[in-house]
Amino acid sequence: MLYQFLAYVGYPVIVLVVALGGLPVATLLMLISLPWVIKNTNRFVAKQVKAETFVTAVRTLVIENGSLILAMLIGWGLPG
Repeated sequence: MLYQFLAYVGYPVIVLVVALGGLPVATLLMLISLPWVIKNTNRFVAKQVKAETFVTAVRTLVIENGSLILAMLIGWGLPG
């Protein structure tokens, strides 16, 4: 339950911050990563064996944070 919460909580927060004007609208591009994060999170929750699912947890982290960084860089690079 905690893992799922932590995997998903960033998405609505990003949407809220964009809506409040704290981040560029292009940051919403990171929402494209949500299906992969859901898939990996479900895989992790279904079988919590460290030797088998640790890589899944790392992939989820990289996908979520990588997409956020990329979307923010795109947003900051666009004219205003």
